[in-house]
Formats: sequence, C-alpha cells, structure tokens
Amino acid sequence: EKNNYKTQPVSLLEKPEVPKDCNVVVLAGPKRDLLAPALDALKTYVAGGGHLLVNLDAAIDLPDGKMGDTPELGKLLETWGVTPNNDVIVDVGAASQLFGPMNPMVGTYEQHPIVRVMSDNATVFPLARSLEVKPPAEKLFSTGNSSYALTNPKPPIKLDPDKDKKGPFVMGAAATIGSGSTAARVVIIGSSNWAANQILGAPVANRDLLLNVFNWLSSDEDLISIRP
Repeated sequence: EKNNYKTQPVSLLEKPEVPKDCNVVVLAGPKRDLLAPALDALKTYVAGGGHLLVNLDAAIDLPDGKMGDTPELGKLLETWGVTPNNDVIVDVGAASQLFGPMNPMVGTYEQHPIVRVMSDNATVFPLARSLEVKPPAEKLFSTGNSSYALTNPKPPIKLDPDKDKKGPFVMGAAATIGSGSTAARVVIIGSSNWAANQILGAPVANRDLLLNVFNWLSSDEDLISIRP
C-alpha cells in the first residue's frame, strides 16, 4: 500500500474469472490443488495478457496429507515453461545456517530485470522446492553448491549427502508470454513463506525482491531498485 498497490482477495471458485481492473494476481501458496474452474480462469487471464505471481510450497509427506500436492497447477505452469519438482531443498552452507538448513539463502542472481539490481543482497526462501525451467521462462535465481533436494521426504527430514541430489537448484523463474502490449507476464517462486511477514521483517532483501516482482509484473520497471 505504501507503494501505491491496493490489494483484495479474489475467490475463483465463487466467480471463475479475474476482475477486469486487476493488474496482478497472486497465488500465495495453495494448500490444495486448484479445481478446474480456477485453473481455467487463470489460464484465460494469462492468455489475455494478465500478470501472475505463483508462490509454491515444498513437497513434503505430512501425517495429515501431502504438503505442496498441486499436480494440476503444475501442469498449467508447464505450459509457461516451469515444472515444479516434488522436493524440498536443504542447504547446509554457512550462509543458510543463519536461518536454518530448511531456509536456503540466495546471494547471486541472473540478469533478468527483476533481479539484475539484487547482486550481493541476500534473500531467504523457507520450505522451498526446485523448478525446472525452459523457454519461454527464464531463471531468476538458484541455490548454491551446498544445497540438496530431498524428494517427497517425511518428517523428521534428514539429509543423506550420498543419496540426495546435489545443487544448485533453480527456485525462481519468470516468463513473458506473447509479444507487444498484450504480452502476459508470469513469475513462479518455489516457496510461499519467502513473502511472509516474519521474513519481510528480517534483515534480508526479500521485501525488495517482492516489490521488484510486482514492479515487473505491472510494467513499472523504472521502479525496480534496492530501497534504502
């Protein structure tokens, strides 16, 4: 709101269409897979030049169900060049130990407009999953060499360096779909808690990254920056 964005909840089940005056839709860590009407509404929105941010939870087998179990949403994201992997990232590097191994830290970024200014600024991604990225999507940032991906683990989560896949792993991607004034923009992040209040209040650059994502999605690219 301080940056002139007004937010409001939208139920795509009650009315399966995105409001006409909506600049950006945020899917903030769905706990269950989306039903067909909601998926169709998002597909139609993006096909019409919409702007979408999708935050995903890690894939973990919990006693009361599977966290991050959203295969139908995953199929939709695949059409935009991003495939979510059914895993959780554990980072044993020194930097990530500040927040714990289940909260991988990122300090290097790609050259996409969202993250070009982020170099040497740390961001944290609690309970993250990895992403496979191909055109039209582009990578935004990845974990370091000290990270591992555990496929559908069960608590207590234990790392086995001899068996678990070693990083780096992509955790963020962006796609421009189409061209010209009607081009759609989509950002997919393999974590939902990276934008939670407790992380935005921490001494890391998650707040800058979040606002930069909104700036890019809403075509306010001249506002992308590292803020004082």
